[in-house]
Amino acid sequence: MRSSRPLTPSEVTQLERRGNIATDWDLVRVTEEGFTALNIRNTYFRGKAYLGANLEIVGCTISGYEILDNSIVINSTLEADGNTIHILNEAGNRVIYCTPGLTAQIAYMEAFHTYKPGLQEGFKKLQSEDDLCTVAKDVKIKNGCTIHNSYIGHHTVLEGFTADNCFIAENCHLAYGEGVAAFCGPMTVSHHKSTLLIAGYYSFYNAGSNTNSSNHNYRLGPIHQAIYNRGVKTGSGSYVLQPAHFGDFSMVVGKHYNHPNTSKLPFSYVIEKEGSSVIFPAQNFKAIGMWRDLAKWPSRYKLANDAIVPDFSIDRPTYVNKLFQAAKVLEELVEKAKGDIITYEGCRIQKIMAKPAIETYKSMAQALLMARYAKKRKECNAFIGVEGDCENWKWIDLCGSWFNKRVIDTVEQNIADGKYCCVDKITDELFFLQQTKQHNIVKAIVSMMHTYLGIDDLSNTEKVNEEMAKAKKTFENLLDTLLFDAQRESNGRMTVGYGLDGDAEECAKDFAFVHSSLDDDAQAAVKVIRDYIAALS
Repeated sequence: MRSSRPLTPSEVTQLERRGNIATDWDLVRVTEEGFTALNIRNTYFRGKAYLGANLEIVGCTISGYEILDNSIVINSTLEADGNTIHILNEAGNRVIYCTPGLTAQIAYMEAFHTYKPGLQEGFKKLQSEDDLCTVAKDVKIKNGCTIHNSYIGHHTVLEGFTADNCFIAENCHLAYGEGVAAFCGPMTVSHHKSTLLIAGYYSFYNAGSNTNSSNHNYRLGPIHQAIYNRGVKTGSGSYVLQPAHFGDFSMVVGKHYNHPNTSKLPFSYVIEKEGSSVIFPAQNFKAIGMWRDLAKWPSRYKLANDAIVPDFSIDRPTYVNKLFQAAKVLEELVEKAKGDIITYEGCRIQKIMAKPAIETYKSMAQALLMARYAKKRKECNAFIGVEGDCENWKWIDLCGSWFNKRVIDTVEQNIADGKYCCVDKITDELFFLQQTKQHNIVKAIVSMMHTYLGIDDLSNTEKVNEEMAKAKKTFENLLDTLLFDAQRESNGRMTVGYGLDGDAEECAKDFAFVHSSLDDDAQAAVKVIRDYIAALS
């Protein structure tokens, strides 16, 4: 448990006067500075608890939890059997230890890198029997939440939500639905009573109403999992029979039973059609909704002191490489295809859709690479010559933040070797690496320009300028496509139901009045694209 002190007799009296009771007040510890009983009322403390500064706790049951500074917990139940979260696999072979200083990045390593020798044992040594499950700082939990054996990250809001053995990272908003053994990365959103997030990894994820999954095939128990890479959305009524893995920034609609794996085809639509999972590769690039997400996340993300801040943009070496590799995957599939339908990883792809998707992947990869070069031109031009260095392309999305794989391998080996005395020291190391990773990013940019674009020397300004002009044109064409997509929100039959009791003209006026900001919203959504164009100009 964190550095703490027992309640004073005076504080116990204050708490009891406000309707609070405890099985044993000696088991309730508080922060050494800033604790006040003023806003804690009608709450039952059953067993161990830790209370931070400036809390509001009303009408709750608290057992086995630490609630950190500035959080609000109202009419909810928080109970934990210990400090261990059984994540993704309900059989218990993936665990996260709630230890002081736990972050999304550390939880990711604990949960997913079980194949690293000694890593799980290293993490286990850093936890203590006195550690409690955690509600981090600046959290709001209200409207009848039931939280069991779960971690809740800073600036997260839970309303009427049930969480059992979940890790919920910072800046999430989960309301009225249910999470079981779910790993919710930053900015995960679910806002519907009928939605179940079960045994899955989600990051920058948005769940449509009645989103559901099955991790139990009625053989050996609930042992399966699903991975939703960064930026995935699921449509209303979507269903996934696990296991499954969806690529970054994909839109998943319908019911999927054949364990689809679209991880190598990001930015796609994955649609149910006649009982099959059909991939429309690269289609999500043309949807303004995805770009709106990219624009809104940085403005909505609330920081915490010394936190590892997510990387929000997609002009990153890892995405550039993913897109070029996606084009390669499709090229190989088209070459081998004998008919009009390509079968791939539990899915179907129409051959006629694959060919334009190849060009989209390549053009977007080239454009994003040159946009990142334009931002880092001075640093990149410090390299007189370039060589391909594939190792610098291998980056891990460590639950919102990109790190070079070799760097993380070293950190994890240090954990396995017991070189860190506490979790905070690992966070300090990751924070330092995040601040100093720009050199590796620059090397990756230069390397990719050599390998993918044939730029052998950055002093060849004619070739560099040619590629920048091509990238700018790609973004200008995309901008037109996105603004056209935005118009679909107001064209055609989108005014149905407006102007009640009025004529057609009044219907149009009512729609215009209610949605007077649509044009501004569209322009805000494409700001990312305009910034790329400006950088390339």
